[in-house]
Amino acid sequence: MVFMLRVLLFLTVFFLACYGLRCFLHPKRKLKSARKKRQTYLLDDVGDVRKNFLLTHKGALFEGEKHPETTADACAVTRILVWIRDPVQPDRLTTEDLMKLEQLIRKHYPAAQIEWKQPIRQILVP
Repeated sequence: MVFMLRVLLFLTVFFLACYGLRCFLHPKRKLKSARKKRQTYLLDDVGDVRKNFLLTHKGALFEGEKHPETTADACAVTRILVWIRDPVQPDRLTTEDLMKLEQLIRKHYPAAQIEWKQPIRQILVP
């Protein structure tokens, strides 16, 4: 009976440690931390061209929708549509900030055409 309780306790501690480690290493936690620290961070699954990416810069959270085009060789992202998730914050962003974000996106998708949705487009074209 005591042996079974020890095994059960050990399994419980092991399960909680694994769960805590998984939560600690989750990429969304890194995104939240970067947003809180007002840093730049790109959360993207480059292998999945249908999955949107999240991007944070100066505390603002952006989402990017990838539009793939299938060729004979592979599936490449040719167009990216980016918008801000919380529309209260575009006031703090400058044109230089948006150019920096475009460079970061172009590192991963060099052939893609990047389009900004409103209200970000107003910052780029005054």
